[in-house]
Amino acid sequence: MRLEATTLFSGVTIRRHALVHDSVIGWGTQVGGWAWITSAVLAEDVDVKHATLVNGATVLPHKELFSNVRSPQIII
Repeated sequence: MRLEATTLFSGVTIRRHALVHDSVIGWGTQVGGWAWITSAVLAEDVDVKHATLVNGATVLPHKELFSNVRSPQIII
């Protein structure tokens, strides 16, 4: 796991070999192994699955990310 310039709220779980850079990770969020998160804001209870890329996304609460988010967008 590698964390760079990142804010983590309580209850966050980050699995092995994940990278989180320049991001805010909300309460109870789970980041799967080998996930790559950069310049993102993840709200409460977001589940980022194994080996998922999240680049510049804003993700609202209680969402699951199964596929890559390659360009900045809001996930509602």
